[in-house]
Amino acid sequence: MAPSFERYRNLLLLLALVLLLVCVASVGNPLWQRSLFFAHLGAVLLWQPLVSGQRRLSLRETAVVAGIALAASVFLNPWILLLWNALLAAMVAGRVTHFAPRAERLSYLGALVFLIVLLFMLVAPDLLPEAMRVESVPPAARRWIESLLGIALALMFVLFAVAPARGDVRPFAVLAYDLVYTAWMLALLLLVIFIGVALMTLTQRGYLASMSMTLVGVACALFAFNFLSARGGNAGGGGATVSLLVSRYLLSFGLPYELYLDRLARLSREQPDPALFFDGAMRALSELAIVSGARWRGPGVEGSYGEPRGRHAVTIETAPQSGALPIELMIHTREALSPVFEWHFKLLLQLAAEFHAAKTREERLRAQQYLRAVHETGARVTHDVKNLLQSLNGLLGAAATLRDDAQVRALVTRQLPVIAQRLATTLGKLQVPEAEGRRIAALSDWWERLRGQYEPQSVAFGGDAPTDEIQIPVALFDSAADNLLQNALGKKATEPGIKIRVALKCGADEVEFSVEDTGSRIPPEVEARLFDAPVKSHAGLGIGLYQVSQSAQAMGYDLALTENRAGHVCFKLSGRRAQLPGTNVSAA
Repeated sequence: MAPSFERYRNLLLLLALVLLLVCVASVGNPLWQRSLFFAHLGAVLLWQPLVSGQRRLSLRETAVVAGIALAASVFLNPWILLLWNALLAAMVAGRVTHFAPRAERLSYLGALVFLIVLLFMLVAPDLLPEAMRVESVPPAARRWIESLLGIALALMFVLFAVAPARGDVRPFAVLAYDLVYTAWMLALLLLVIFIGVALMTLTQRGYLASMSMTLVGVACALFAFNFLSARGGNAGGGGATVSLLVSRYLLSFGLPYELYLDRLARLSREQPDPALFFDGAMRALSELAIVSGARWRGPGVEGSYGEPRGRHAVTIETAPQSGALPIELMIHTREALSPVFEWHFKLLLQLAAEFHAAKTREERLRAQQYLRAVHETGARVTHDVKNLLQSLNGLLGAAATLRDDAQVRALVTRQLPVIAQRLATTLGKLQVPEAEGRRIAALSDWWERLRGQYEPQSVAFGGDAPTDEIQIPVALFDSAADNLLQNALGKKATEPGIKIRVALKCGADEVEFSVEDTGSRIPPEVEARLFDAPVKSHAGLGIGLYQVSQSAQAMGYDLALTENRAGHVCFKLSGRRAQLPGTNVSAA
């Protein structure tokens, strides 16, 4: 349909109401009344909310609809008019939702009131004998009612026509339609009319008195039902309220829907393995009395239980929204499933498949995290081995410059035990990485060992003299010192003449270890990612400072580039002494 037609589609309802009012008013002219009723049915068919206006009817469907409309018009009588008036009022009531714009909601409410007044004041009295009909609604009163209904139609025309111009109307197909409310309204209107007519016949009362008594009685019953539902819902007791029972039935139509969902949530919490979870979810279906067995097969899941005693089977193929491969399931039931039950089963199994896909992703992420941890451990140890190799190369280079065998022997005797101890520490990281990472030692012993290792390579040491009372995490300080000093020595090989200074500051609550060189500044693109991710490196893996930074943060320390300019490039490792881990104290 064209957008303009969709926008003003509600005017068709107004046209149908006009034709229906004229049809009811033309009681004395049967031919004119039948023609108007047939035209009224055509307007309602164009407006109706049950079948999409985009659907093309086949020739057979068109013939059936036209035949029913023609038959209803030809055999039109007060009973057909009564049933049709009640059905149209119920259809309009299904459109009165809270989701519609205010102007359109008022329009539908006005149409509903118009149809109810027409039903009770003009259509229903035609069922009565001539004398009772004239006594109930005199001709003068009937003409006044028809005139007032005509004025109401003119006011509704303003609402139906002005609202689209203001943009207060949504597309007709977008608004929700409440089919249950339609059925409820139809049953209520017919119930009130039939009880009113029966009460009028039994008590010999007038039409208006009988209908008034019926309306008051039905209103009291509805009020009592609403009061009991609201009071029970707010009481917080253990008994099931009327509204709760009705809501459960409308939700599941007898299927213990919420029980299976509770079982599914409990399985999700208790069973991390995807295959075992899905197996438990499928076996939980056996708690439903209608299920006699099941078989399932998919990526990583396969199983069955029960015996297909029933001849009824439903095959369902779940396709998770995450893009995981589908799982094919076959549910054997003792009775044939209705479309509603089958839809519920599909929804339940789709939820189970989504949980299974989520647990599969969690398992894959755990495997990736494990591989990442292995990779980081291997990269860290590899970096330490690289630093040891550079220390050996530096030792060999220093020994090659000495002419005196005694000096070479003294250098080797002093440096080789340090390198051997570092190698043992690196092997310890492979064997028990967590214990090695928590090992602490005296800062003074570590400082002396570091000076003995790097002073022969023209590295200047200064700062405060450490004491034995200050303890440090050895693995963290070793990694930081090796990475920073090896990087500085590598820069010195390409920029001869630069100086390297190592300083230590021991405060009352804080320890600071810094390495500074007088070479060129670190490029900005490298500085931006220095401690956040591995960086490209020509001499190594480019991951050393990133790993040291991560370890420092885990231990309450901070590794930072405090100065970066030509002639002054300084890294600093600092942390509060109160945050140092205190477990196994040993000398390095």
